[in-house]
Amino acid sequence: MTWTEVRDLDESKAALMLPLGSLEQHGPHPSVGTDLFYSECFLELELERLLNKVEIYRLPTLPISKSNEHTGFSGTFF
Repeated sequence: MTWTEVRDLDESKAALMLPLGSLEQHGPHPSVGTDLFYSECFLELELERLLNKVEIYRLPTLPISKSNEHTGFSGTFF
């Protein structure tokens, strides 16, 4: 959407959904983006349930990087 399209949204009838997830190690087998993947998958499932009930706009996934407990592992971003 352009900024003018966003400006013209009826805020009383629309909702924004922001998927969040951290970038950190999850052991030797899953990827460092596991939390991002799950966040996006759960959001897609919820969007299917809400289809035609609410006008929803999906924002880009925002990686959160506050994982001090994982700093000793490669692949942790903070």
